[in-house]
Amino acid sequence: MRPLVPVAISFISGIIVSESLCWSYGLVLSAIFFSVIILAASYQSGLRFSRLAAVPAFFFTGALFIIPYSRPDIDPEHILSRVQRESLFTEKAGHVLEGRVLQVEPSGKRTRFYLEVERYRAPGGWEASSGKALLSVNGRAGIMPGERIRTMAILDEPWNLGNPGEFDYRKFLERKGVFVTGYIKSERLIETVSLKRPGLIPIDEMRSRIGRFIDSSGLSNGEPLKALIISGQGGIDKKLKDAFAATGTAHILSISGLHVGMVAAFSYGLILFLMKRSERLLLAVNVRKAALAISAAPVFFYGMLAGFPSPTQRAVIMVLAFTASFVIGRGKDYLNTLAMAAIIILAIAPYSVWDVSFQLTFAAVASIIVLVPWMEGLLNKIGAGKDTLGQANRGERAMLFLKRKLLPIALMTVAAGIGTSAVLAYHFHRVSMVGLAANLAVVPLSGIVVPLLFMSAVILPVSSTIALIPLHIADFTFNIIAIVVEFFSFFPFASAWVSPPALHEIAFFYAFALSIASMGRWTAMRYAALAAAFLLVASYAARGYLTEDPPAGLRVTFLSVGQGDSSFIEFADGQTMLIDGGGSNNPDYDTGERVVAPFLRIKSIKRIDYMVLTHAQQDHMGGLKFIVDNFHVGEFWWNGDGDIGELGAALGRTGVPVRNVKDLPGRKEIGGASIDILPPAEGVALDMNDKSVVMRVSYGWKSFLFTGDIGEKAEELLLNKPVAATVLKAPHHGSKYSSSPGFLSMVSPRFVVVSAGRRNAFGQPHQEALDRYSAAGARIIRTDASGAVFFETDGRRLDARAYLTEGEL
Repeated sequence: MRPLVPVAISFISGIIVSESLCWSYGLVLSAIFFSVIILAASYQSGLRFSRLAAVPAFFFTGALFIIPYSRPDIDPEHILSRVQRESLFTEKAGHVLEGRVLQVEPSGKRTRFYLEVERYRAPGGWEASSGKALLSVNGRAGIMPGERIRTMAILDEPWNLGNPGEFDYRKFLERKGVFVTGYIKSERLIETVSLKRPGLIPIDEMRSRIGRFIDSSGLSNGEPLKALIISGQGGIDKKLKDAFAATGTAHILSISGLHVGMVAAFSYGLILFLMKRSERLLLAVNVRKAALAISAAPVFFYGMLAGFPSPTQRAVIMVLAFTASFVIGRGKDYLNTLAMAAIIILAIAPYSVWDVSFQLTFAAVASIIVLVPWMEGLLNKIGAGKDTLGQANRGERAMLFLKRKLLPIALMTVAAGIGTSAVLAYHFHRVSMVGLAANLAVVPLSGIVVPLLFMSAVILPVSSTIALIPLHIADFTFNIIAIVVEFFSFFPFASAWVSPPALHEIAFFYAFALSIASMGRWTAMRYAALAAAFLLVASYAARGYLTEDPPAGLRVTFLSVGQGDSSFIEFADGQTMLIDGGGSNNPDYDTGERVVAPFLRIKSIKRIDYMVLTHAQQDHMGGLKFIVDNFHVGEFWWNGDGDIGELGAALGRTGVPVRNVKDLPGRKEIGGASIDILPPAEGVALDMNDKSVVMRVSYGWKSFLFTGDIGEKAEELLLNKPVAATVLKAPHHGSKYSSSPGFLSMVSPRFVVVSAGRRNAFGQPHQEALDRYSAAGARIIRTDASGAVFFETDGRRLDARAYLTEGEL
């Protein structure tokens, strides 16, 4: 094993362990001191395994580097401290602050940017402040990195909804040193206080000019092309992004090591070609190494054009590390160079170890380094024609051409696909079935697009007319890429949604791949491969026994979907019911994709036997279309009132039977549970909320009442119905005009679950409604505070717990 590989592994391990155990400076510094003593003693003694003595030192060094992020020092002037101290009035009116823009990220119809806060307007006037905030505003705000701005924003701490399987957004931001997020109501509330730092003006203006140039050039694929030269996927059509994701080619749309490598290869080839025109240079210097060294400049420039977002920074560092290794004559030491790049990146930004892009990049490159030589050796053993063109006939020459030109690309694509599959399944719960074929077609074409875009950007300051030539060729080539990707995405088996693998399964998978690739060098690896394969298969087979069994009676989960509703019921016979799917007014955020589906996959659920929509409003139906498109749905129930738009189209496309609750029997038995559908009285004029489907689900002595968004009028019509329930889903998110005393008296709930968004604009749940719940003797559980809420009953006993709180409620 190369000397830097164990160093990198120990450094990464130290980061992960220190962050999870919250180690202190004193503990880690003491450990480093003793580790250095052990290392020095081992080196002086000349022991054979003295290199291994460096492992503890680098382990605790990694632990040291992450401490500022895992245990930050938040002083009283920090913007987080000020937000936590502010009054409710300031929260609603907004916070006025000044600072310098660090990074701008267009995101769909919004603009997000990181602000280094410098001043904050307190009640007594301006005061110094510090810390980073992530702010968003509708539209394309005309701000640039380096500018000092003043703005009014509604600030809050980052928070998670609190559901199994969800992305830990709060921890993601905290690791980047961001402890405050905010929303600016209008871009008119952003005022430029001073212009950019002088050093940033040329490159930022150039990036802005490139964006305007592409926008004004009448291209078919302007947004994707901008993403490949100045970064940012905010303007790319969602359907196109979904097609790339389904075919395993999503990496093409964001600047990564692949793109930076293309620029490096293009620059190296061009520089080498020019240098070879000079006999004097050929005699004076090693032109190959000189071309490699010079090609570092275009690579760095490409990173600057991209704005140096974190993935691009890592890609540039990695490519420059490999370039440097070739220049100094260590080019064949691939794993050592990869380890060195990892150490450099993590020393600069230790939190990168949790970034998906970091994991995917290093998994892909490491797999190429390890697996491609093994696959080449395997093919050579099988035999693939003669090795010299002189001895080959015409057919063999064609095969040799394919072997020499296309086979390396194919092998690297296969290796990278193997290396990234487990990471993709873990983070995105998705595996592409056509990824190999799609990438074989798309990657070479992208190798044309990226250099052409880079050429256009370089030529633009000299002549916009000439710059149009490579730009339009790039647009034409990307059209072919889009056609290929959409073709592959049309196959019904293009991708498969999967339950995320456990960490030990991922470890067994990589151990098996590494053992297979190393069998030719070490005989012991044959046994290791067999052991890893056995553990991997056994672990997968055990999933059926280790996953959560159907409940002995009834299991009900109230998901935390923000300002909306979504509940999931599991019956004793294994059948399931989903009531509502939440929803968001943000078109870039699909609650079904981000919240409901991950929850279902973490439970290995692939089928929804009954899907119920209480009423056709976005905060209840917004997430259901994704579920219909990606899960097997047995039946769809609703009240038939209103327009369900794309959801209705999805139901028709997938052939799901749609049933109006008016046509259903008043009571239905499922898995020993009774479902009572309680329609309001006929002939009474009601609004859409009051027409919500109301259902009572009972098992033994325990029951649950699902009420949609009904108000006092519908509640009054239900007073003569069997509404008594142990658990009440608060009507209309705890609105002031729902949960009337008479209704609560008839329900007599032991628990009231309020599904509402944190600090929502509607002020729900209203304090008067909360007071009425307390007066009725009910325990109040709020999803905005407790996250998802879980109930399970055997008909007599009722167990309750919440995701964000420990122990039973």
